[in-house]
Amino acid sequence: MCGILYFKTAAQIAYFSSSASALLIPNAWPAVSVIYEGQGDPDQVFHAAMDWWKVNEKLGEAGTASQQLRNEPTPEDWTGGDREAYNEKLDPYERRCMYSSMHAAAISMSMYGVMAMLMIFITLMCIVAAILFALAVYLIYVAASTMGTGFAAAQAQANIHAGRCYQVLKNVSNVYEQIMKVAAAVVGGFSGLAAVGNVADGGGWRALGDIGEGLFHSVDDIVAGALGKLDQSINAGLMKGRMGGQNLFGWTVPTRSLPRDMRPFIAPLVGIKGIPEVGFTSPWKPEDQQEWGAGAPIGLGSMYPQRQYGNEYVDKTHPETP
Repeated sequence: MCGILYFKTAAQIAYFSSSASALLIPNAWPAVSVIYEGQGDPDQVFHAAMDWWKVNEKLGEAGTASQQLRNEPTPEDWTGGDREAYNEKLDPYERRCMYSSMHAAAISMSMYGVMAMLMIFITLMCIVAAILFALAVYLIYVAASTMGTGFAAAQAQANIHAGRCYQVLKNVSNVYEQIMKVAAAVVGGFSGLAAVGNVADGGGWRALGDIGEGLFHSVDDIVAGALGKLDQSINAGLMKGRMGGQNLFGWTVPTRSLPRDMRPFIAPLVGIKGIPEVGFTSPWKPEDQQEWGAGAPIGLGSMYPQRQYGNEYVDKTHPETP
């Protein structure tokens, strides 16, 4: 599915073009803010989903192999207390494989759902960006053909259309956010089920200890993500002409509108700030991962370098003890 590679680049181009269009259409900045927050990489989500499905398959294979091994010596060949003790050891092991396999499958399926929704949303972002760009080109044409006399009227109409584009993006973005919450709830529920199941089924507290160790060694990434989300939300709000509105641990920062005469100056500055944060990824040489900028709207989180997730990240979150 190499075509998924192009969605991240398409989202980045949508931001660049819509930001340029907003310089001529002031009412387009709210739509630009949604495009800014909607940056994502479906290809990375897709590969993560595949990796989790492979984990599900491996755990299923382990459980199946255990059942085959226990069935090799038939009850006629091996009976007594040793056989019963053998079965008592394998029963909880196979159930723990099942719990963990269900956990991995739930994460994988949730990621596939997020990937599909992200692809749909990026497609909509590109359509809106194309509409805004067409409106900007039309304004330039009107200004040139009428020596500037018809620009104000054309700009007023363009602002109306930009506002409608924002409403569409906002409504779809709300749906996407709800889907993300459902996916997070599913993953959280199965994570809890797997942890509790492993502990209750004779796995001891080691499973919870592994989760705690992973969280401890991921603090820097958690902080980077929190800072990035906060910075992203502040930037998006400034593009919309307001301050505040961020949700901090269940408390919403009071919202205050920016003075109207300041908005035409603040929104472009924030839009320019977002350019290196969004970055640009070349889809033509994916093996080289040629990128400019952060490649994602992580704002203050860019103080931390991007990490290639995989074995190196496992080594970081669960370092081997000497």
